[in-house]
Amino acid sequence: MTPRSLVLTAASGFTAVALGALGAHAYRPKLQSLGTLDAWHTAAYYHLLHTVACLALIVWAAVQPARSRRLGHV
Repeated sequence: MTPRSLVLTAASGFTAVALGALGAHAYRPKLQSLGTLDAWHTAAYYHLLHTVACLALIVWAAVQPARSRRLGHV
């Protein structure tokens, strides 16, 4: 687990939440008029899921440092 990977994952999570909130509130009328509101919500949801997956990989690498180094992940 490196501080850089945690910072990048935190930034990714912040971006996912911010984009989801923008789509749900600020951009809602524009997205509805274009018919892309559902696509925006799906994209924000997938972004958040990938952030959680990255965090899980970071935790996994911290728990099994010898094995992850041998595999070249850390």
